[in-house]
Amino acid sequence: MLYPVLTVIVGSIVAVISAVSLFLCARAGGIFVNQARFLASGILLALHFPLTHLLDGLILPWLEKIGPIDGNSTASYWAATALVVAVQLIILPTSRELYGTYLADRLARRG
Repeated sequence: MLYPVLTVIVGSIVAVISAVSLFLCARAGGIFVNQARFLASGILLALHFPLTHLLDGLILPWLEKIGPIDGNSTASYWAATALVVAVQLIILPTSRELYGTYLADRLARRG
């Protein structure tokens, strides 16, 4: 039970810090795409367990239609988890994207 609570807390902290960073960066006229992506990632992290539960509830009936097997509930849970984590990984900016944006911002401020 500790893991879901910590996930919500950490996701909320990431979302709040990213929202503040997004506001400050947008107000300063900087490039703020990555702050928006971190904000979305923090929100998704905070909602990880509710989304997994929702997707599990949507996937399991389809698996039961294929055939009642003992491993259906486990397969449904892991499929839902994989979907949520895949979206999380797509949203999170990579280090190359972070450095590219940082460099563009530095070069724009020089000129």
